Amino acid sequence: MGNSLIQVTGLSKAFGMHRVLDGVELEVHGGSAVALLGPNGAGKTCLLRILATLSRPSRGSVTVAGHDCVREPERVRRSVGLVAHGSYVYEDLSAIENLRFWTTLAGLPWRADAGHRALVDVELERFATERVRTFSAGMKRRLALARFVLARPTVLLLDDRPGRGPRVGRTRPGAIRAPEK
Repeated sequence: MGNSLIQVTGLSKAFGMHRVLDGVELEVHGGSAVALLGPNGAGKTCLLRILATLSRPSRGSVTVAGHDCVREPERVRRSVGLVAHGSYVYEDLSAIENLRFWTTLAGLPWRADAGHRALVDVELERFATERVRTFSAGMKRRLALARFVLARPTVLLLDDRPGRGPRVGRTRPGAIRAPEK
């Protein structure tokens, strides 16, 4: 186990008689990137929701950043950023206003220079003052990811690649990376 950021042991999740996850074992160390691959309905999103404490496992143990997902969900949530299928951005705000809103909501101090750097990291800097309602779905997902560039969670969970393009993480190597422990 050592420096595991994520430790999953014997994880099962069922909805009624339908078992979505059965006996999942997973260990992820700091500085690692892991991709969950599989067809629709394979349980990838279900596992991410359990790791983010949005769903409880039926059986097994799950720890994230050293905290038990069932017994210490608030501590886990302080360590995790989840970019899910929805972008959860405000359409009537600009990109930079969205970042300021979410940073303030997270209880973090707002720094305009950090906000602009986050937009550079997701290649949205030239759209900083544009209303989000004009953005494509991929741009909205990248803006959602920029929130976590600012918050710097210990564990970042991405449910589907933002923007579905080769932009984030390839254009700016190291822009988004799990911290070493």
